[in-house]
Amino acid sequence: MKAEDYIIITDDKRALDDVLGISYKSEIIENDFSDKSVSKVSLTKSDADEVEEIDGVLTLEPDSVVSGSERKTKKMKFDPVLDSMFKNVDSENINQWNLEALGADITTQKTKVKVKVELLDSGVSMSNDIDVKSRVNLVDEENFNPLYEDISQHGTGMAGAICAKDNGVNITGVNPNAELYSVKVLDSKLEAPISRIIEGIYWGIENGMNVINMSFGTSVNSSALRTAVKDAYNAGIVMVASSGNVSISGVQYPAAYPEVISVGAQTSDGDIADFTSVGDNLDVIAPGENVESTGIFDTINGSSGTSIAAAQVSGIASKILEKDKSKSPDFVKSLIMASAKRVNDRGVVTGSVDCEYALSIYDVFGKTYTPEKNTNNYENPESVEVYDNNSFVKGLWCKEEHRKLAEKVESQTPNENALNLIIKGAVIADYKKYFKKAKCADEELDWNNISVDN
Repeated sequence: MKAEDYIIITDDKRALDDVLGISYKSEIIENDFSDKSVSKVSLTKSDADEVEEIDGVLTLEPDSVVSGSERKTKKMKFDPVLDSMFKNVDSENINQWNLEALGADITTQKTKVKVKVELLDSGVSMSNDIDVKSRVNLVDEENFNPLYEDISQHGTGMAGAICAKDNGVNITGVNPNAELYSVKVLDSKLEAPISRIIEGIYWGIENGMNVINMSFGTSVNSSALRTAVKDAYNAGIVMVASSGNVSISGVQYPAAYPEVISVGAQTSDGDIADFTSVGDNLDVIAPGENVESTGIFDTINGSSGTSIAAAQVSGIASKILEKDKSKSPDFVKSLIMASAKRVNDRGVVTGSVDCEYALSIYDVFGKTYTPEKNTNNYENPESVEVYDNNSFVKGLWCKEEHRKLAEKVESQTPNENALNLIIKGAVIADYKKYFKKAKCADEELDWNNISVDN
């Protein structure tokens, strides 16, 4: 009988030992933040039935998969590398309508306070426009590569939206002052088992994160995931998640949990994007249609979806915490919701995030704030505006342009061995998928002897 992966929560050591004795393969995810232990185990169906009868086993559930909340284009077959590599453009041609819509196009406030933002995503590829304080890879089957750590370019785009530098080059993130920690949990298909998400959340608790961005979702209401979310909330971490891109269903998890700020996608017309998963627990919306962000090698990555919307709200949460990092997750969520511009669309009432207004009422709001207080009646005097996003950039690189970029990197890198690695790494994805043997233009390539001259 085939064994499958499960997540299990136990409340005493004896029960955990009994389960581990039955499991074919096991991994303790966490047992330091409460009297409960969360573990990943491999069991057959009969084993699972036996485990459920053990006293002290609180939860046994399949290790379901979450997916990145990225809106894929229907016009071309999705290729996780080529669909995310975009032409370098003149900064004057960039249309960051999203920053104006967010009220985040104001000058970054001068502060030495560093808010730690954990990006639970697919990693962050090489870019001079994004400073990554620390990188952690929890995807065991994918080796670390500083160039293509993020095969899908999903996480790189989220990172740019949160904190790309305000340096006059390409896009600027919502809060360039935020300190970014990349924790890779999504694989090249933008998928991860819930157990890996839980591991990433507990990493954030252990390492003192202030904000966790989760641009992914699942329809599965996992008790183990909820436990991890509650532990992070109790540790004072603001959690932001995308509501999902499945318009016919309700808000996905973990966004649907009350401890999390759930974010839907806003169109340039100020409406809720038609692909957004909605429900009564959709807290806010943020730009999620034709939003430009950072791609590999400082190029422009254009995308639509609730993923990019959530990332921008994480940037705003970090700006709020710069004023006082001791503020509770509920305070930050309540302020963001209270200061949002009212939106009534698709049968739900929610709010369009307004960073400038949130910061302007911060002091007054703090004087009247009480935990868990309903703040939906707080009124933002401004209405939602309409923006032009017609100049949205989405131009694919061709192989020749990609090669030229690799050679440009060569001229700026002093070490010859490093140059070789960079150039090979930069052009290899143009010819084969995920470093497997392939043919290009009817010619079988020798990947151990790639030359950039042929």
